[in-house]
Amino acid sequence: MTTSITRWAAQRRRTGTTQQFIAFQLGREWFALPIQVAHRVVPLGPTYGDPAHQGISLTHYQDREILVLDIKRRIFGAGSMQLPAASAPDESGGESSGASLNAGHRENAENQLRSAGPPLATPSPHILIVHTRSGELVGLQLESLPTLRRAARATIAPLPPTYLNAGLIRCISALVVPPRDEPPLFLLNLDELLPSLTPSPALPATLPSADA
Repeated sequence: MTTSITRWAAQRRRTGTTQQFIAFQLGREWFALPIQVAHRVVPLGPTYGDPAHQGISLTHYQDREILVLDIKRRIFGAGSMQLPAASAPDESGGESSGASLNAGHRENAENQLRSAGPPLATPSPHILIVHTRSGELVGLQLESLPTLRRAARATIAPLPPTYLNAGLIRCISALVVPPRDEPPLFLLNLDELLPSLTPSPALPATLPSADA
């Protein structure tokens, strides 16, 4: 009996040290963000306001305009347009359109992801809407529908400084190496992914005169 209780307690401890991520594929690599920052996955509507094609545009969402980022360009650089596109995941399926990923709907979203089946090979463009540190909503343009992943904290490893300094893949902070036959996940640093969203100091209401 004591041995059974000990094993149960050890299993509970292992279960309590897992973290849930929302994962998506860009090119041949998989990336992830903590589920806490995710708000919703919706089809990408018309975008505008990017005449120079810099990967920063606007779209209309729920009676407001939100920023849309081409995160593939942010992560891989301007040459990312030549990278191979993501292939359809061959395991757990994609998010159904508009499924909420807020804390109150997280369990429902996970059930939808499990039951939806594999996404189509050429899904329509979607955006993952996330909460920034300041509370702003920002859409991250995806190549394929995301999935939910759960990983033990022990599988999250820092990246070698030499690799980070090389800048081959930017805006990343760590790597999740799952024990099963799943691809590794690069954890994105949302603050680095969205540097332009850092609030700048407010300008004074009136500029000082030259004689001041």
